[in-house]
Amino acid sequence: MSDLSIAICDDEREQSEHLSRLVLSWAKRRGRGVRLISFQSAQALLFDLYDGVAASAAYPVPAGTFNHADILLLDIQMPNMDGMTLAKRLREAGDKTQIVFVTGFADWILEGYEVDALHYLLKPVDERKLFEVLDKAAARVAEEGRAIQLTADGAATRVPVGEIIYAEAFSHYVEIHTKSGGVRVKMTLGALEEQLGEGFFRCHRSYIAGLKYVRSVSRTSVILENETDLPLSRKLYDAANEAFIQYNWGGAQ
Repeated sequence: MSDLSIAICDDEREQSEHLSRLVLSWAKRRGRGVRLISFQSAQALLFDLYDGVAASAAYPVPAGTFNHADILLLDIQMPNMDGMTLAKRLREAGDKTQIVFVTGFADWILEGYEVDALHYLLKPVDERKLFEVLDKAAARVAEEGRAIQLTADGAATRVPVGEIIYAEAFSHYVEIHTKSGGVRVKMTLGALEEQLGEGFFRCHRSYIAGLKYVRSVSRTSVILENETDLPLSRKLYDAANEAFIQYNWGGAQ
């Protein structure tokens, strides 16, 4: 199990140190190795990310070694550049960091959906709630790196789970639509569903949707970010909506 890179960005030193202590406590209890660094401004984090120089670090690491964070605990109310603006900058650059907003106000929750925030934690941060969120974030990080081994056209094919947008059944075959193209395999949709595990929802007898690529859920369809509409069985609406909310939100606390 590789070490997790965790960044904290908060202009309040006391709050940053409190979060650092909680993160290290979580890592110790879970037996996880972590590389932890703290930034006191959005600009400092961006400077490190793009130029390879650790800036304003409560837990310094050598320059050039912290150019990506698996998990980012991000304050919203900061001077010059607020946390929401920083999150948008990261997403525009294609960064897939698991972002957890830490804020004293709940006013930003809807806007957080635009940057695929994993969760919101309200200050003062409760240890139990933070541990739950870090567990979920760590699971997401592990899922992003997971791949399944399938046979397509007689050859073994490795398909990264995090790139699967949706899958569609055709008779004895399943067409798996990924970010890099399609893969057709001879298997049942049920067998694929078992291999995929969490992060996917079987919205119809012939379709499985990757929850990370779902934009919205209606009474009759699951709408994906690429504008594809997958049919949704009417009896599965409540379950699909709940899965969508839990995956993308997890509930603000």
